[in-house]
Amino acid sequence: MVYYGILEKEPDTLWGVWFPDVPGCVTAGETADEATEKAISALREHLEGTEPPYASEAEALMVDPDVIEARGRGGILIRIPYLPNEAATVRVNVTLERGTLAAIDAAASARGMTRSAFLANAALEKVRASV
Repeated sequence: MVYYGILEKEPDTLWGVWFPDVPGCVTAGETADEATEKAISALREHLEGTEPPYASEAEALMVDPDVIEARGRGGILIRIPYLPNEAATVRVNVTLERGTLAAIDAAASARGMTRSAFLANAALEKVRASV
């Protein structure tokens, strides 16, 4: 699921992100990239243990009065993936080329990680980078 956030900055302040569909969920960072990255965690933490609210489409938000006002101040509509923190692990079956698996195992070992932890971490990095 993807939510839209508003990334904005006023002079002499941090970059901020807020979510029109998730009242009260806000975060900030020194740079636009840092604020965007923190928005992923803020959304996860804010929605933990709750039923996630409806995620509006961009077209619907473009006519929302608060979004129109923010855009008038220079705010930017950004996509933020909602990555729920589900503590339960799930076993999956993945097919990989033998050389790729060996490289994954070597990289995981060098970092003191299990194969599963390494793959999960790598996948989450890719998801976050797609923001």
